[in-house]
Amino acid sequence: MPSILLFQAKLQEFLGRSDLDKHLDADEAIVLGASLHAANLSDGIKLNRKLGMIDGFVDEVNVLRVILQARS
Repeated sequence: MPSILLFQAKLQEFLGRSDLDKHLDADEAIVLGASLHAANLSDGIKLNRKLGMIDGFVDEVNVLRVILQARS
């Protein structure tokens, strides 16, 4: 079973749901992330505060490990 499907199955089990909501459009997520990152880097855009962002890759196994540890 691919890791994404395994993660989704474990998340469904954790949440006690038979189906997960999937409202995230990948194109919109990429554009929004790039826009927020550009705003953080820009001197021309005045923000009240820096937006909290982490640049990196979080794999499903580590996220699942954190969820399972929180349950116990």
